[in-house]
Amino acid sequence: MSTKAHKSFERTLERVDAMLEAHKIVTRQQGRPPRFLSDILRSTIILIIASLDSYLHDVIQERVYHYVSIRKGKNLHKKLLETFKDAVPYEKVFRVWFSARPSVHIATAVRKRNADRTFINPDKIEEALQIVGIDDIWVLAARKFRRRKDGLKTLFKAYADRRNKIVHEGDAFRVTRKKGELRSIRRPYVEQCYSDVKKFVDVVEKAI
Repeated sequence: MSTKAHKSFERTLERVDAMLEAHKIVTRQQGRPPRFLSDILRSTIILIIASLDSYLHDVIQERVYHYVSIRKGKNLHKKLLETFKDAVPYEKVFRVWFSARPSVHIATAVRKRNADRTFINPDKIEEALQIVGIDDIWVLAARKFRRRKDGLKTLFKAYADRRNKIVHEGDAFRVTRKKGELRSIRRPYVEQCYSDVKKFVDVVEKAI
């Protein structure tokens, strides 16, 4: 059964599909500036990576209480203990646990602790999923992708870096003789990013 987080992720992918379709339509038209067309692809990359970040935030909040429950509070991953310790003062711990709905308090504590964090870098993704007890996500993903773990992490880091260049630099070169020129971007690259993110989320869904 899909998580609520995954259903929300799929709704975002519908928007990605629409943007890719829009790019296909306008590229058939004459007189469109190349920068206008490439900026559709840049916006699509941002949305794809944002969908991954949002999914991870949502699924961790959704599943953290289940993880605590099946472990009966024992041998929880240190990342969860660190997160909860930072989010809830010691004097409130027992009050939370014996409240009418402890699941809500635990999920809220994790959400608040992660609110300012971005889960797009491979190492940050790994740390985030450790909160719900998934300690080897890149090993699991490497099997699905049929490639080495380090190579897969490098690929996803490149996607995150490209997103950052678009968001923080307008995807323009800064320090070379090409300063001010836009980096090249093509639809096949964006479609591959889309496919890889979708496949990775499927791995998380099965693991969680």
